[in-house]
Amino acid sequence: MVTGTATFTHGSTTVSSVSITCARTSHCGRFIKNDADGRLYLITYIPSSSSFVIDRPYVGATASGANFTISADEDYSIRPSAGQTPWDGDAHTLPKIDFTDTSYALLGDCGRHFFMAKNLEIVGGINGGYGAVACNQGRHKELWGCLLSTTANNFIVRVSRHAVLRRCILSGSGSGSSQKGVWSDGGDSALIDCAVYGMGGCGISMQNEMDLRNVNIGVEVANGGADISMANSCSGLRGKLGFDVKLGGTNGYVATDGARPAWFYVENYQKTLGRHYSIIPTGVLEKVTAGVGTPIPDQRSSGATSLLEVLPNGCMAGMQYGESLIDTPIFEHEFEVNTDSKSYRYYVQTNISGGLTASDLWIEAEYVDQYDSVSEYHTTRIKSDEAVSARSGITDWSQYIEVTGIQPEVASKVRIRGYLNKYDSTSKVWIDPKVVIS
Repeated sequence: MVTGTATFTHGSTTVSSVSITCARTSHCGRFIKNDADGRLYLITYIPSSSSFVIDRPYVGATASGANFTISADEDYSIRPSAGQTPWDGDAHTLPKIDFTDTSYALLGDCGRHFFMAKNLEIVGGINGGYGAVACNQGRHKELWGCLLSTTANNFIVRVSRHAVLRRCILSGSGSGSSQKGVWSDGGDSALIDCAVYGMGGCGISMQNEMDLRNVNIGVEVANGGADISMANSCSGLRGKLGFDVKLGGTNGYVATDGARPAWFYVENYQKTLGRHYSIIPTGVLEKVTAGVGTPIPDQRSSGATSLLEVLPNGCMAGMQYGESLIDTPIFEHEFEVNTDSKSYRYYVQTNISGGLTASDLWIEAEYVDQYDSVSEYHTTRIKSDEAVSARSGITDWSQYIEVTGIQPEVASKVRIRGYLNKYDSTSKVWIDPKVVIS
């Protein structure tokens, strides 16, 4: 644990005029707080001896010469009773494992279950199968508070079974397209409070399940390729989930294999509160604000202030999926209803030339149409059949898709799912998510 003074600037990721000597191996990957407000930020990068870069813009009022505290590591509370003075001062340089120019690796193989490495600097390596750290086979592996870097044209961490990285900073030298921070080719994994940057290739190769929580990729230093690559993921079968994920995007944000796009969802994408971003076999889905300018539509009269924007570029160029593969809806709504007959309408705009047929875009309503008891009932599905013409302009909300005569046999639920099966590399579809029920 260490204290000092610094300038925290509102809206900035730079903490400047730091009174202590800032060092990567002592401070990067630790939490810092301005003692005036007590909020924690993660130190992700050390640009100079007198400044820190934190994981998101500082929220509080600008404060010059403010007292700060850098959090101790997780073992501080169990530090030995003798010799506590070193624990109470500034952090030491982390112990170093150096695999530079060697083919050795920190290997968690099949028989090595449940290992954890804490507060290490790991450098290297050139082993093409393992990188510097390989969570290969076996069961749960964790890295806490580690700094991992490489100058080799190789990945740093390979995940082939369940692994978790917490407070880890992965940095590259920008050399070679095969230089990656994390290569995930099996099992599932999670990155929590991490940053990945400066790679010669992509930041993370995500071929399998991965959970990202408060992660920067390519933000502090640009990556040479896309920040996230999902090439070779199987369509619809490999889920990637993120909360508070920010990408630099200098050489691309998320790259997919057009033949086998993967499922990916981020809440608070780019660490923007309320912004959502998804990739599914259909293409790219984003939540956008209505009325912010062409091509995004103006707000529909009495409509929602936010719209669902779809770029249907997920399929191979010129191809559409068979309907059996469109298993991921672009949206799903659920309503508690009585037995009245109702219609459910969603207004739509598109700038796709020629518009959309009822087989390109539709909604499907699922409800109980026959009922005897809570264990004896029948459900049915009804699809919309409207074609959607290309809009005349951003104020044109004349087009819609609708299901009518939805009358449940018993008070229950109606589920509405929206689907899109169309390829277009540039034009888009916008849906007002505020359903009109009549």
